This record gives sequence, C-alpha cells and structure tokens, in this order.
Amino acid sequence: MYCATKTDGDYEYVGLDWQTGEIKQRWRFPDDSRVWNAFGGITTILQDGDLMIGGAFAVKRVIDAR
Repeated sequence: MYCATKTDGDYEYVGLDWQTGEIKQRWRFPDDSRVWNAFGGITTILQDGDLMIGGAFAVKRVIDAR
C-alpha cells in the first residue's frame, strides 16, 4: 500500500507491506512546498523504484530513498 505521510516535519510517500505494515520504500520530498501536492493527478512507481507524481504544478520524479 502507498501512503502520503509526514515524518519529522517533512512530507513523504511510503510503500507499506500490506500484511505487516513495514515500510518497504520511502520517497522524501525536498521541501514542504505545495508543488508536491498531486491534486488527484497521476502517481505511479517506475521500474527503477522512483515515484512519478503529477498534479496542478507539473509532473515530478522523486528518487527512491531506501
């Protein structure tokens, strides 16, 4: 399962194991700017583990921070 969350004041997406709740992947956003809000836009995981997120302000690629 993929969820948006906030850790230590920073926004991030995390990939959780459905059975255990363990965090398997983490994508930290570089700042708390509203440009990271997807506003219902695309959100997909790329083959290399990066996160592609779209929305009102453009499409952005976030590197997997495992």
